[in-house]
Amino acid sequence: MEPTDSLPTQADTVIVGAGIVGCNIAYQLTELGREDVVVVDQGPMPTTGGSSTHAPGIMFQTAEPKVLSQFADYSRRLYSDLEGADGHQAYNETGGIEVARSEERMDFLQRRVEYAKAWGLEDPQLLSPEEVTEHLPLVDADQIKGGYYSPTDGQVSGVVACDALAREAMERGAKFVPHTRTEDVETENGSVQAVITENGSIECNEVVVATNIWARQLGEKLDVHLPVTPVEHQYTMTESLDELADSAVDMNWPIARSISPTTRCSRTTRTSPARKQSGFLSVRTGRFSVTKTTRCTTGTTGIPTVSARTITTPSCPTRRTSVGTTLTASRGRSTSSRTIT
Repeated sequence: MEPTDSLPTQADTVIVGAGIVGCNIAYQLTELGREDVVVVDQGPMPTTGGSSTHAPGIMFQTAEPKVLSQFADYSRRLYSDLEGADGHQAYNETGGIEVARSEERMDFLQRRVEYAKAWGLEDPQLLSPEEVTEHLPLVDADQIKGGYYSPTDGQVSGVVACDALAREAMERGAKFVPHTRTEDVETENGSVQAVITENGSIECNEVVVATNIWARQLGEKLDVHLPVTPVEHQYTMTESLDELADSAVDMNWPIARSISPTTRCSRTTRTSPARKQSGFLSVRTGRFSVTKTTRCTTGTTGIPTVSARTITTPSCPTRRTSVGTTLTASRGRSTSSRTIT
């Protein structure tokens, strides 16, 4: 089934936003037996133009709170079974490696391994510097103490995942309506009556606002204050890297991450029909965030050694934002919750 341009006049549940949160909610509701679900979005589908369209999709599953690791593990298993209409897989299980450059950090990675084992993640390993370079040849073994390797970590394609989740939901009866901007939520005596869009109204029993940074505006209309604000994401484009000039280099390496008390680096690669390989290196200090990016459309690119390249930037005031916010409102009640996307 495909999205429709015909806006229904009535539904049990209306989901505003067709990003990864909205598509997931539609998938989960219809899997539980709900049929009268409508999803609207102001953009096209599945490439709505929101953060799900361009997010790198890095998935590290290990977290100190058990519930976060369980969420990530469930997501990995779900996305591993999904593929887009063009046959591309939603999840690329490259594995993930966190490296340590101090003994203190190695102690922390040892605890990460113990968390992963306790929470049931598959085959977590503590690596020596030499074992790290077996997985990541560009890492200088002399500059690190070792690493933590999680073989089932990987990368999710947001566009493919949204497309697959939406198609599954539509097969179960959900309707997806693109190019439909939501303007208001009609309420009466504290109960939801209808969702007002630029193309008409949908009478409904409940509404889910899954619009990330746009959730605040609709939340205010429901008397729910959501402290969400957009922030700038600074990044720099680099020239091609000599280390990766050979197109025969296999770039399906594990995701690499290096974290210290003041600096955070991460790297991922992804493959698409239009862009064979892209490499991302993020460097985050305590007060500033920069992403170093290398891209090409026909060849292979990647990252420099973890220890060899540094980005220096002026500091700026720290600003906070929510990774994702989902607002659910229904007749007679409204609630808000943080959602990891």
